[in-house]
Amino acid sequence: MAILEVLAHQVAARGAHPFLRHAGREVTYGEFDRLSNRAAHALATLGVTKGDRVTLALGNSVEYVVAAFAILKAGGVLNPVNPALGAEELGFILAHAGPRVIITDAASAANVMAARPPASTVAAFGPLADVASLDDLMARSPDGPPPVAIGPDDPSTLLYTSGTTGNPKGVVFTHGRTGTSGPHFIAALGLTPADTILAVTPLFHGNAWG
Repeated sequence: MAILEVLAHQVAARGAHPFLRHAGREVTYGEFDRLSNRAAHALATLGVTKGDRVTLALGNSVEYVVAAFAILKAGGVLNPVNPALGAEELGFILAHAGPRVIITDAASAANVMAARPPASTVAAFGPLADVASLDDLMARSPDGPPPVAIGPDDPSTLLYTSGTTGNPKGVVFTHGRTGTSGPHFIAALGLTPADTILAVTPLFHGNAWG
């Protein structure tokens, strides 16, 4: 089962139940589905089509998870990066990945703007000058999913290695692989719908996506 099918199943079965809690905010599965659909349409407005890389360079937040699933729903390839990387390291990854759009936030925008490739668009949650506002675009976007056909073998994520012995290497994951790992994680730990998972790692790190 691909990752978006997992989400759709949860929305149908538990739409009114909490999905995310962060900084006093609670988002249900149904609300999250609508938010990520709107964000996916916003990305399409910015020119994202199937197979385009979209980089996430921002801190942990509800918006981070919304943007991640929006990228997948738009047919894009999610590229999470550490927004606190040095200009040279971040610049290498962005040049290598070649994202169509980079999504950031106020805390990371200056670093991202200094390192971005010339061909990429920078968008942000929150009011930032000189970048596209995802909030404004989402406010004008529909609640339904974009009409993009996505299969289990389509690429979902481009994750870069730490680069401890050289330049970071880009590792590609598929929608099918991403959707399979979560249920195995749940089964191994014996989790139930009554359990809550505390995410303590940065969402740009591979461990967080378990």
